[in-house]
Amino acid sequence: MMFFIINANFFTNKTEGWHWYKDPPKKVKEHQDEMVDEKLLKTARQLLEEKLNIAVMNPTIENITTYQQEQKRWIENSAKFAINWQKALMLRPDLDNTVKNPTSYYGIDMKRKLDKSANEKFIQTLFKTHGLFFFFKGNCKFSDAFASIVKLFSQKYRCKVIAISVDGSKLKDFPDARHDNGIVSAWQVQRCPALFIVEPTKQQITPIAYSLISVDDIEERIVMQLKIEKE
Repeated sequence: MMFFIINANFFTNKTEGWHWYKDPPKKVKEHQDEMVDEKLLKTARQLLEEKLNIAVMNPTIENITTYQQEQKRWIENSAKFAINWQKALMLRPDLDNTVKNPTSYYGIDMKRKLDKSANEKFIQTLFKTHGLFFFFKGNCKFSDAFASIVKLFSQKYRCKVIAISVDGSKLKDFPDARHDNGIVSAWQVQRCPALFIVEPTKQQITPIAYSLISVDDIEERIVMQLKIEKE
């Protein structure tokens, strides 16, 4: 009879024990452990700061040594943290940011070359639908110098450049430059030289430069303005 009584109690009680698995209530304990760790860290920081303050305000050998001992514990613990951090990343490379963004000289150089190649391909594809508008003044030395750079850029990517003379003058690199027909005011071109990239079908106008910059800078700004925006 005792056997049946035990079994009756077993099945009428809440599901527990070996018959039905029930997770133990860990959340409260975990939260308590986190609070304890936070308090310990806060207390340790306060202790280090207090010993430093005492050593600064009363710089006896004893006070300085006391602070140095406490600081030594922090340094040793930090070194251990750094070592285990690297070990943890070896076990979980998906958490390692240097996989995609290397920090070594060769890694950085390789990533730079790969990024440059990808950006150049993006720009080449972009200029199948886009073109450049270059605004200049004939009496401006910066406009004259930038005109040569814009021409080099256009030759590299075989892109269309429409040069607009703000003051009606000409430049040797763009002898077929057009006169301002109101576009300077409409686009609010405030200074020269100025460079815009334009998608005529959608009438998208994006400023690239309002000063003398290099070919590499033009590439970087086009990527920043258009490629990253799309991503």
